[in-house]
Parts: sequence; C-alpha cells; structure tokens
Amino acid sequence: MVLQLVGSDIVHLDKITFMCVQMTHFAIDVDRDDGEILASLISSPEYAHDYASPLPPESAPLGKPVHGRWVLEEINVGRFEATTADRAEAVLHRWPTSRTGQSLATGSHLT
Repeated sequence: MVLQLVGSDIVHLDKITFMCVQMTHFAIDVDRDDGEILASLISSPEYAHDYASPLPPESAPLGKPVHGRWVLEEINVGRFEATTADRAEAVLHRWPTSRTGQSLATGSHLT
C-alpha cells in the first residue's frame, strides 16, 4: 500500500461564494519516495473528480476523467513542483479573488 483514503473535509473559502477546497486525507507508506506517493495519488479513484457533478469519473464529458477542470490523463508527476506549506497557504488565500490557477511553487499562472 502506497496510500489509502482515510477521510475528507470541505473548507469553504468565502461566505459569499461557492468556492471551496476539498481536503482528502490519505494514510501513506512513509518508506516510499515523494514521486511514488504522488503517482499513487494521481492514479487513485479519489483524485478523479470534476467537483461540479455527482456523476462518477467514467461519466465525464468525452469519457475522459478529470481532476477539477484538468483532463486527468494530462496530469503526471513531472508537472508538479515542490513548495512549502507557507507558500501553498498563501496561494489558497489569494485563490478566491484570482481568475486563474497559480503554481503553488512559483506563483506563475497555469495554462
């Protein structure tokens, strides 16, 4: 077992919007490296969700599962960058007023 789902919480970001973050909690095998854990997360069924429909990932438009607004098959370990908890928290605090996604590591806009 690289990781196993243990629960989740939803955090609402602003009382006047519908913006929220789903925090999904996993138990991980601490003897695995970060790349293995991230690859296992990306391939887990809990990662595939559009957050807009109650339908299972197999029912996604065009039959392609998604994570948020991104097609899941385009997400891989190489597209992630290391960051700190402080930088990630700062991006999340700016997110409700931002119009585009941002890289947690660099603050650059994602395309």
